[in-house]
This record gives sequence, C-alpha cells and structure tokens, in this order.
Amino acid sequence: MKSTKIISPSISLPLKNALTNIYWKKSDLKSFLSISIRNNSILATLDWNLTKYKIVSELIDRMFKRQDIYKEDLLYLIELICDMDDFTHLLRWDDGKDKVKKAKDSVDALRKNAEGYFTRKTKEKVVIFA
Repeated sequence: MKSTKIISPSISLPLKNALTNIYWKKSDLKSFLSISIRNNSILATLDWNLTKYKIVSELIDRMFKRQDIYKEDLLYLIELICDMDDFTHLLRWDDGKDKVKKAKDSVDALRKNAEGYFTRKTKEKVVIFA
C-alpha cells in the first residue's frame, strides 16, 4: 500500500543544487536522469536550451507537484545522489578542483537534509514527509 504522505518540499532546493553541481555538461546530466528516473518521459518536456539550474529546477518542481506519479523517482534520485562520493569526473574541466568541492558540498547538504529519512528508513521504513 502506497503512502499518501508527500516528501517535504524542504529537500527540493538541496536536490536541485546537487543535481546542478554533480554534472558539468547538460548531456551528462540528461543521461544520468534518463537512466535514474523510471517515469522519464518528463525529460522530453523540458527545454534543454535553458541553463542547467533552470532545467533541474523545472524538473524537480514538476516532480514535487505530482508526487502521485513521481514520489518513488524522487526518493530514488535522493538516494542515488546521497550515495555519490566520487566527483573526479569534474577534474577534467577548467577549475576542476572548485567544481569537485562545489559538488561535494551540495551533495553533503542534500545528505544532511535527507539524513532523517535514511537513518529511519532502515529501522522503520519512514520517509521525509511534510
């Protein structure tokens, strides 16, 4: 039985920041999202000519508004990103060390916001709810 509770919107900003910072190229971001989101037809509705942050912001906002469709995908994205700890792929770009630090910092912020969910998930199967 699926829960009717929603994921707290307080985690949307750290999720947006993390998604924006862990991939430098939009094509890498799009590839990650297309294999990570089960209901990935939403990706075709985004304007990929916008900035990464605007693309990610639109995607996450839509997913949060339609948690009846995307809740499991949101939780999976949060979990995937919180499990990331290697950002060396960013070192090939100009200011790579700065990009790595920014990615680590944004993922750490997401982990901090999702900490309660992942701590309780294994004990009680509880998620972040508003």
